Amino acid sequence: MNTRRLLLLLLVPIFRLNCYSQNLIANGSFEDANTCTESDAECSPEAWKTTSPFLLVYGGEKSNKSVGFTVFNTSIPETRIYMQIKLLCPLTKDKLYRFSIKVKPGGAQIESIGVLFSDSILFYDRAELIKIKPSIDLNISKAKRTKRNRGDWNKIDVDYRAKGNEKYLIIGSFQADSEQKRTFFSPPKDFTNYAYVVDDVELIPIDKIDLCPDYETTREKLYSLNDRHPLKRYNLFGDDEYPIKETEKNLDFDTIRIGSVFFEFDSYKIDSVGKISLDSLFSNLSKENIDFIKIHGHTDSIGNKDYNLELSLNRANAIKEMLIAHGLTDWISETKGFGDNFPIESNATEEGRKKNRRVEVIIKYKNKSAANTDNKGKLLVTIFANRSCTQDRFVIGDKPGPRH
Repeated sequence: MNTRRLLLLLLVPIFRLNCYSQNLIANGSFEDANTCTESDAECSPEAWKTTSPFLLVYGGEKSNKSVGFTVFNTSIPETRIYMQIKLLCPLTKDKLYRFSIKVKPGGAQIESIGVLFSDSILFYDRAELIKIKPSIDLNISKAKRTKRNRGDWNKIDVDYRAKGNEKYLIIGSFQADSEQKRTFFSPPKDFTNYAYVVDDVELIPIDKIDLCPDYETTREKLYSLNDRHPLKRYNLFGDDEYPIKETEKNLDFDTIRIGSVFFEFDSYKIDSVGKISLDSLFSNLSKENIDFIKIHGHTDSIGNKDYNLELSLNRANAIKEMLIAHGLTDWISETKGFGDNFPIESNATEEGRKKNRRVEVIIKYKNKSAANTDNKGKLLVTIFANRSCTQDRFVIGDKPGPRH
C-alpha cells in the first residue's frame, strides 16, 4: 500500500467525525454581506431573510458584523421583526442538536427571545407578532445586568431534540406585549422600535449524523439570493415551495381562489351549493390549452398549526377530486396544504382571516392568448365572484361565523 493511499484512509474517519460538528446555519456570524447592487439598498447578511417586508438591522465593525431585530414598539402594538433562514440540512427525528447564540439588548431588556424550528417558511404582510409557541425559549432575563454591563453580550447554549424534518429557523420575540417584562435603559420614547442584536448563531449536531448531500448546494443557493427591495414574499429561499407572486401578473397564469364558504363548517366536505357552483366553473375550463394545474389549500392562523395544515391539505384534495371528476386528472401536477403559512391578509382581523381561508387553483396555460377563449380564465374568476344576490359567498373570503 503506497503512502498516499494510506494517508487517505487515515483521513477519511477524521473527515467523517468533523462532519458531525458542522454548523447547519449558513453565515451564522453574519460576516458575509450581500453585494449591494442597488444604489439605494443597504447591505444585508447573506442567506438571512425576515418574515415580513422589512430588512434586518445590519451593522458592526467590518470584521465583526451582527444583526438586530425589533422586539416591540412603544406606540404600535405587537410590532415584531423576525430573522429567518433555511437550514443547510433538515433535522433528523429524535437526534440531539446544540443551538448557540450571542445576544445583547439595544435600549431595553426583555425576558425572552424565542427560536422556532419549522417545516415551512413564514411570511406576513406586516411586522407583526407571530402567535406560535417557539421551539426553544431563550430565557435571557437570568443574566444579571448592572448599569455597567447591561449592554454586554450574553452567550446562550440550549440543546434541542428534533421532531423530524425541521427545515427553517426563525428567531425573535414570540411574547405578546402584555406578556413581556421590559426594563428600559433610559426613558422610553414614543413610536420607537426596540431591538435585540445577535451574533454567532450555531446549530450543531450532538448525536452522530451524516450531513445531507445538499449541504453545500443549499449554502450556495442561499448566497445567490440577493433580493432586498422589496423582499420577495414567496420563494424566499429558492425552494419553489409556493408559486412566485410575479406569476399572478403573467398572462399565462390564472389563480382561482375558492373561499371556505363552499365547505361545511370546520370540514373538508364540499356543501351542495359549492358543488353546483364549482361544477359550473370547472366544466368551462379549456383542457386543450392547459399546461398544468396546482391546488393549494390555506387556513387562517387560529387554532392548532398541525390541524390547520391537515385541514388545508384535505380541502385541497377535495377540490382535486372535483377536477378529476371533470376529466382533468392528467393536468394536476401538485396538491399541497400550507396551513396558515401563506396569509394574503393579516390574521389580526376577522376580515383578514376570512380571506386567508381559501383553496387556490393555479392554472398554467400553454399559450393563453392562443386559447381562443378571450382570456377565459379571468372571465371565469369574474363570474365566480359576482353571482347575483350572493356576491359575498363567492369572493376570496368567507361568510361570517365559521373559523375555517
